[in-house]
Amino acid sequence: MANPATRSPVIHWFERPMRIGALQCNLEGGEKQTMAVMGKWLTMGVNVEQLFHPCADAYSALFDERRHGRILRRYLAAAHRKGLRIILYLNVHIIGPRDAGRYKDWAQCRADGTYAKWYDDVYYACCMNSAWRDYYFRILQSLARYDIDGIFLDGPLQIASGCHCRYCQAKHQEWFGRPLGKKPGSVAFMQRTQREFLEENYRRFKAIKPEGIVYQNLPAARPTASHNDIRQALTVNDIVGTEGGFMFYGPPKNNFLWRPGYEARLLEAIALDKPRVIFMAADQKPWSWYPHTAAETALCMASIAANGATIWYGLHGATRLLKTPGGRAAGKMFRFLERHESVYQGTRSAAKVALFYSYETEKAWSLPVAASDFYGAGGKAREGTGNPWEASFGFADLLTRAHLPYDLVSDLDLSVAQLARYDSVILPSVGCMSAATADTLREYVRRGGTLLATFNSSLYDEKGRLQRDFALADVFGVRSRGHVTNYHNFNYLVPTPGHRLFTGISSPYIPAAGEARDVEARRVTKVLARYLRPWPGRYAPETEPGFPAITLNRYGKGHCLYMAGAVGEFYNHYAPLEYKQMIGNILAEWVRSPVSLEGARSPIEIAVRSQGARLIIHLVNHCSFDPRPFERIEKKRDLTLKLRMPGPACKARALALGKTLAARKIPGGFTLHLPELREYEVIVVN
Repeated sequence: MANPATRSPVIHWFERPMRIGALQCNLEGGEKQTMAVMGKWLTMGVNVEQLFHPCADAYSALFDERRHGRILRRYLAAAHRKGLRIILYLNVHIIGPRDAGRYKDWAQCRADGTYAKWYDDVYYACCMNSAWRDYYFRILQSLARYDIDGIFLDGPLQIASGCHCRYCQAKHQEWFGRPLGKKPGSVAFMQRTQREFLEENYRRFKAIKPEGIVYQNLPAARPTASHNDIRQALTVNDIVGTEGGFMFYGPPKNNFLWRPGYEARLLEAIALDKPRVIFMAADQKPWSWYPHTAAETALCMASIAANGATIWYGLHGATRLLKTPGGRAAGKMFRFLERHESVYQGTRSAAKVALFYSYETEKAWSLPVAASDFYGAGGKAREGTGNPWEASFGFADLLTRAHLPYDLVSDLDLSVAQLARYDSVILPSVGCMSAATADTLREYVRRGGTLLATFNSSLYDEKGRLQRDFALADVFGVRSRGHVTNYHNFNYLVPTPGHRLFTGISSPYIPAAGEARDVEARRVTKVLARYLRPWPGRYAPETEPGFPAITLNRYGKGHCLYMAGAVGEFYNHYAPLEYKQMIGNILAEWVRSPVSLEGARSPIEIAVRSQGARLIIHLVNHCSFDPRPFERIEKKRDLTLKLRMPGPACKARALALGKTLAARKIPGGFTLHLPELREYEVIVVN
C-alpha cells in the first residue's frame, strides 16, 4: 500500500471530492430528452456523470461507434462546457438485447451445452475468452476519438463463472496443458482469465488516454467465490468502488443499517492511496423503480460521505424518479456536499478502534455470497465455523450504538506500524489466519495494543485447515479443547460478580451465543464469565458452571479479552443489551477516542476525520420510531460531545445548523453543546 505522504503533490480532478450521477437505462424519450439529463444532474450538484443512458441497450450499455458516436460526441461537448466530467460506462458482463443473437459466439456456455443468463434469466453472460473479447477491445480503441475523462467497467469480477465454450476449452488447454473437463474451471483459470482481461484493458486505455481513469465495481466487502483477486484488481483501478449502497435484497427491518459507511471504511483500509466510491442505488433493491425513502436516502449518503468516500447515485428507472421524496433528498445531500466541498478534501480517519476484515478467511472457506443482483438470496455459513461477515456487522452495529468511531483493517497488507495507530483491534470470528498475520497481531499486543477476539479466531490456517490450537493461544491466554458446544436459546453464561466488565449489568444470567468454542484458561488468565452447562430445556433447574465464556489475559504490555462464543453473529441477530454493555465497558477502558457523545447510547453514527490541524466530526442520526425503512428521523436535541484534544481554546462550527458551537474547557479537552441533530451534521473543529 502506498504511503500518502510519498505521493505527488499534484492533485488530479478525480482526487477531489466527486459527486457522481448515473442513469442506468434510457427511458427519457428522444435525443432532446437524452441531452437534458445532464441539466438535471447539474441542478442536483453532481460534478461527474458515469455516462450510461446515451448508449443504453435496455439495462446494458456498451458503446458502439456506428450507433452512438454522434450522440456521445454531442453529449461530451455540452457536458464539458458546463463543467461536468464524463466517465463512460462499459458493460463487460452481459450481452444487451441488440446483440443477443450473437450469444453462440459470445456467451458463457455451461458443460451441458446451455448458455448462462443473469438478472432473472434475461441477459446472456458474455465470456472474456470468446470472440466478444476482440469486439470489446475494438470498441475500447475507438474511444481514442472521444473526449471522455475515464471508463467504468461493470461486472468484470463476476464474469468468469465456469464457462465451457470452445474458447475457454482452448485457453485451458493452452495455459494448463489439459482439457477443461466437465466441471467448472479451476480458480487459477478464472483468476488468469480476469487478470489478463483487466490488465490488457488498463494498458490499452492508458495508451490512448493517459490522463483518463479506469475503475470497476469491486466486491470488496462481499463474501463471494474465491476466484476474485482483490490485490490484483487494485493494480488496474485508479479509483476503487463497490456496491455498498445497493440495498436491501430482503426485508429492510432485518438488514444491517450502516452498510454503506461500513464498506467505505473497508475501501479505505485496502486502498488508502486511491479515491474511493460507494455505489448508492436510488432504488430499494430488488425493486428498480421503487426509490428509498427520503430519510434512508439521506442517511446512506451521509454515512458514505462521513467515511471519506465519494457517492455514486444511480437511477434504474426514468429521471422522473428524481422528483420523489428519495430523489429530492439525494439532491439536497449533494448540494450540501457541494457547498462544503473543502471539508471532504484530503481527510483521514482519526478512529482509535479497528475491526478486522479477513480476506484469508473469505478465500479459504469460500464464504457464502451476499444477496445481490448477481447472487440472488445469498447463502449461509457452515455450522461450527462462524460467519466473520455477520460477526463484523454485529460489532459494527454495536460500536455505532456505543458512539465509538471505528475503522476496518484487513490482512491484505497488515503491519505493526499500521495497527499502532489503534488502541484496540477486534477479531470477529476471524477463523483463518496465516502465521505472518498472527505474528503481526501478537507483536501489536506485545507492544501495548489491546485485542478483543471471539469464537474461532486464528484456529485455522490460511488454507482453512483446522489446527490443534489457536495461532494466538498465547495472546488469548486459553487453549482450544477441540470442540464446539451448541448452546440453545435457553442457555446462559454467568459473570464474575464485581468485575468492571459487568458495570451497569444487573442480570445474573446472560444469554449464551449459539455456538462457542470449548476452551481451557491458562493459570494466569482471568476467567470473567463461564457458560452454565447446557440445560435440558428452558424450564429446568440451573446447571453447574462449565467452560470459560470470557477471559482476560495480559500479554507483554497489552491485553486480550477473549469471548469463546460467536458473539458478533449473536449480536447481529439478537442485540442483547448486556453484550453491548460489556464490550462498551472494556473499550471505554482501553480506547482514547478523540470524540465521545455523552449520555445514553443510541444509533448515532460518529465518524471522525483529521484534515491537517482540523478535526472533522460527522454525526449521522439513525434514530427513528418507525420500523425499517425509516420514513422520518427523530431529531435529537441538546447533545454534548467531549473532545480529547490539547490547547487552551478551540473553535467549532456546525455546518448543517450554520452555527458556531459553545466550547467549554475541561481537563484533557473540551465539551461542545450541539443544540439539534437532524439527519446529518458536520462539525469542524480548529
